[in-house]
Order: sequence, then C-alpha cells, then structure tokens
Amino acid sequence: MKKKIWISVIALGLIVLCISSCGKKKNNTVQLVLPVETTTPTFGAFSVESDYVANLEPVTSALLMPMINGEVTDVYVKAGDIVEEGDVLCIIDDEDIADQLETAQLSRSRAQTSHDTMLDSMQVKAPVSGYVRAIDQELGVSVSPSTQLAYLSDNDSMTIEIPFLAVDVDNTWIGCSAELVMVDTGEKLEGIITEISGDAQFIHGNVQANVVSIEVKNQGALQAGRMATATVNGVTCCDTGFFEAASDSPVMAGLAGTLDECYVHVGDYVTAGQVMFLITNASMQGQLNNASNALTDANKRCDDLAELMDDYKVKAPFAGQVAYMTVSEYENISASTVVGEIHGMDGLSVSFFVSEKTRNKLSLDQSILVEVKGQQVQGAITEISGSADVKTGLFIVKGVVTDFNDELLPGTTAKITLTSFLESEVLQIPYDAVHFQGDEAFVYIVKEGFATKVSISTGEFDDENIVVTDGLSGDEVVISSWSSQLREGIPVEIREAENEAN
Repeated sequence: MKKKIWISVIALGLIVLCISSCGKKKNNTVQLVLPVETTTPTFGAFSVESDYVANLEPVTSALLMPMINGEVTDVYVKAGDIVEEGDVLCIIDDEDIADQLETAQLSRSRAQTSHDTMLDSMQVKAPVSGYVRAIDQELGVSVSPSTQLAYLSDNDSMTIEIPFLAVDVDNTWIGCSAELVMVDTGEKLEGIITEISGDAQFIHGNVQANVVSIEVKNQGALQAGRMATATVNGVTCCDTGFFEAASDSPVMAGLAGTLDECYVHVGDYVTAGQVMFLITNASMQGQLNNASNALTDANKRCDDLAELMDDYKVKAPFAGQVAYMTVSEYENISASTVVGEIHGMDGLSVSFFVSEKTRNKLSLDQSILVEVKGQQVQGAITEISGSADVKTGLFIVKGVVTDFNDELLPGTTAKITLTSFLESEVLQIPYDAVHFQGDEAFVYIVKEGFATKVSISTGEFDDENIVVTDGLSGDEVVISSWSSQLREGIPVEIREAENEAN
C-alpha cells in the first residue's frame, strides 16, 4: 500500500514539474536576416526604342492606262525596266490615224508654201550687202515699182576699174593679186582682180583696152573718187581708175501699194536678200489673209491629229522603274484598263501605327532605322497623324527611306525601329528594383544593415532599366532582388548575384 502511494506522489511531482516548465516564457528568440542582391544607380545615356512592322512602298507611283480602245501592236518594256518621263511603253494600233495625219501634214505643207510665196511677193529685200545709208520713204505712203525706198553702200571694201591694153590682158588674171598705187599720195595697196570686161574698147581715140575690176579691203582711208594705177604680173595699166564702194545700190519698191512695214534703220548692216520693207495692197492683202487662214486651219488639223495619235501611246508619266506590265502584243484592251504600274525613283516610304504617348514624343525629320532581311538603312519621319484611327485608337506615322538601294523593293516587309526617347545623361536603375503601390513608386536601399524604403519619381523605361528623376542621388545601394518578406526596417544581408557567382 505505501509503495503505491509513493509511486503516485512521484508521478504527481513529475506532472507538476512538466507543467511548470512548459508555462515559462522564452527570452532568447533569433530575428530573421534577409539575403538580398543590390545595385548602384548609374548615370549615362538612355533611349527607348520600339519596333514596328511596315511594308516598303514607293513614294511616287502611277497606274498605266490607255486613253482609247484598240489592239496592242507593240509593248516596249517589261517589269524592272528603267524608263524616262515620256518614254512610250506600249502602242495601240494607230494606222488609220497615222494616215490621216500624213494627209494633213501634206496639206499644211502646201498651205505653208502658198502663204510664203504670197508674203514673199510683198516683201522688198536688200539687192546687195551693205550699210543702210538712207531711208527715203515714210510708212503709209503709196509707192510704185520705181519708187526708191532706201540706199545701201558698203565701203568696207572698195572697187576700182582700171583699163589695160587689150594685148596685155590675160583672162587668167581673175583671182590674182594686183598692186595699186594711189595717185595723190603714192601709197601702195594690194587688191584682188574680180572681173575683166569681155570686149575691148577704144580709149584715147585709137587705143584698145580691157577694163579690169579690182577689189581692195578698206582700212578706213579710202574714199570714193580717189584715183590709182595698177600693175598685174609686171604689166602696168594704160590709164587710172576711180575708187567706188564695193556695194553701192538703191533699194527700189518693185511693186505698187502702201509701204506698210520697215524692218531696218539707218546705219544697220544688211545682207543680200534680207527683208527690209513690206508693201501691201488690197488685192495682195486679201490673198495673204486667205493663205494665212488656210495655214492656221492646216496647223490646227495637224495638231489635233497629233494629239489624238498621242492617245494611242501609253507613256511613262515620270522617270522610274516599271513595276509590272499585264498587256501583251495583239491583245485587245479597253480605255482606262490598267496595263501596268510604274514606281518613281525618288525613294521608298513606310507607314506604321503608334500609341498617343509615343506620338507625342515624335517630330518631323526624326530618324528611323529600317531593316529588311538583315540589311539596315536610314529613314526619316515625314508625316505624323493628328487624329487617331477610329478602330484602333492608334496614330499613323509615315516615313521615307533616305538611304535606299536596288535591293530594297516595294512591297517588301520591313522592321522599323523608332527611338521615342533619348537623353545623354540620366540616372537609371534596373526596372525590377522599383516597387509600385497605387500611384507611388519606391525602392528599398540598404542603410546600416537594414532595408529602408525610399519614394522616387520615375521617367522613361525599357525592358531592363528605368529613369529615376527624383528621390535618389546616385550613391545609394539599391536592393534589386524581390522577396515577399522585404519591408521597411528588416535586417538584410547583401549576397552575390547568381549570374556573378556563376
């Protein structure tokens, strides 16, 4: 019995001891230290680039269409050919219109001849070359065929006729030089024999002589009326002669009528055959008017047919490259049917859509990068839409490739890289280091071994980094790793980043 009581007492004591031990509070709890990765803000260039897809299109293009119906007789180009503005690309059968044009051109030629002949009969022309020394009639006066209208002379060259004994003259002298001696001064000159009279004539009673004409270039001192002797191939003349102007002639009307036009002035130099005056009368003027009207009608007929014939040709509207031709010889086509297309050589264009935020950061002439099959070329923005597409809410942006080559073809798909933000010196940190709560952006920095929350203001960002515009100075140690246990005041331990450890 006593043994059982002692066992019970001992058991009760053990239970009390256990309860007492379990009820005591521990005072040596260990606080959690969070391992983190960190980064330091950096200053440097920052840009935001976006990629878009667009098709290359020609800046200038035009569909090729005939003006009339008919059968194609010739096609001169194919896809890829380079053409100049106005080049004929294909022709529709124009045989009938060509025959009409040929007939009209013959009629015009006859009308032109009739008009010119009539006009020529009313014109007064210079009989010789020379200077206009006088104009003897005023406009509006009535003239007869024998009326002198003007007087011409040319003393740049002087002529002199000198007799030689007939027995001494040789007809082969023409074109030979002659030596002349001025009677009054003894000065010697050289001239060229231009003519020898055919029949000998008697001079000084019973002396037979031939007159030899000699032309001398006037150096300015020769005047009409001065006398000289001459020697040709050692043969001396038998008498003296008098100098005269080489060209010295009146200009006669030649027909009756009214002096209507004068085309020269005193002092003008005219050449033989040059028109000087126009004389009209009622009969001749009527005939000229009829000839002029006929010529005008003939010209208009030819012009109309030539213009109509031009409609049978499909021409290049500008210089460029033929994109395609769908027509072939002997094919019948209708007016306004598309038979091909031409692309200008002034560049390639691209069009793509951007958000309103991106649109507001763009500017005209801003550069873009165009990439086709790994080949990159430069371009520039030429147009920024002011209104959004009603279906997508996006804004269209157009650009031109400024550095294209023959390998970049219209219709090719291209990748467009657009820089919407670019600064040379901004503070930036990894995007993953930033926490967002509502409108607030903040980071945790390591300060004396604890995580400290710092509110920041942010700017542009890309897939990796974000610009910090306020809140950091650049020398902070920013926690860049994420943890659900990260909060203000928690002790942290900086650990090496996994990619660095490896």
